Amino acid sequence: MKSKSIKKLKSVIEPLEAYHNYFIDYDEVKAKRVLTKFYFELKGFTPEKQIIIKRHSYYSFYINLLLVMQALEKKKYSEACHEICTLNYYESILQKRVYNSLMRLLHNYLE
Repeated sequence: MKSKSIKKLKSVIEPLEAYHNYFIDYDEVKAKRVLTKFYFELKGFTPEKQIIIKRHSYYSFYINLLLVMQALEKKKYSEACHEICTLNYYESILQKRVYNSLMRLLHNYLE
């Protein structure tokens, strides 16, 4: 079950990985569409109950979440996509603490 959800998550995150370079001017309308699609597909996932801490602290993922929020406030959706990929690199976004925070943030800025 877990490997299926990880494979599905990778297919959902893959379109966001196209926005990996800060120095390129991306089409922000298209990036917003990709981010919105990601948000609605992520709603279908069930967060994991097990806590896995890859960094120094339980709350260290908030650093990346803050960067996602700043990008969304500036309407730089390509940067938000990049920061979500970075967040997923350091912490699984399917962990309940990360998932709920990210979903709340995306809900506030995309709906």
